[in-house]
Amino acid sequence: MEPVGTFQELCKSLRYIVKLESEGKAFQFSYSRDLVQKLEICKDKLKEVETFFNDPPSFSGYRKIRSKLAHLINRVGLKKPEEDKQEQLDLKSEALTKTSALLTRLDTDKTYFSVSTRSHYRPKF
Repeated sequence: MEPVGTFQELCKSLRYIVKLESEGKAFQFSYSRDLVQKLEICKDKLKEVETFFNDPPSFSGYRKIRSKLAHLINRVGLKKPEEDKQEQLDLKSEALTKTSALLTRLDTDKTYFSVSTRSHYRPKF
């Protein structure tokens, strides 16, 4: 990767970005999906991850499944259900339970466990 500018130019850019952020004008994201829609998306992604277990075990497959499950755990945990919304709580609980079960399956399945320990690099979660 080549430098984009001199040290002074990069510092100037960073100061500007920090100023914008402190004024609340930068990094403003708005998401239109509510929690139920997000959890439904996660549910679909979990079904997709389950299909990866049908592929022949490989270290890259192990890492792919592991990273997708880690992403889903973080995604599900981002937003709290509203207190009076039992449906949201149930969906979130279901998604976390399913994700945890797949992580356990990945780490206890002998074929994937043997593949994951063949390399000197083993991701830690």
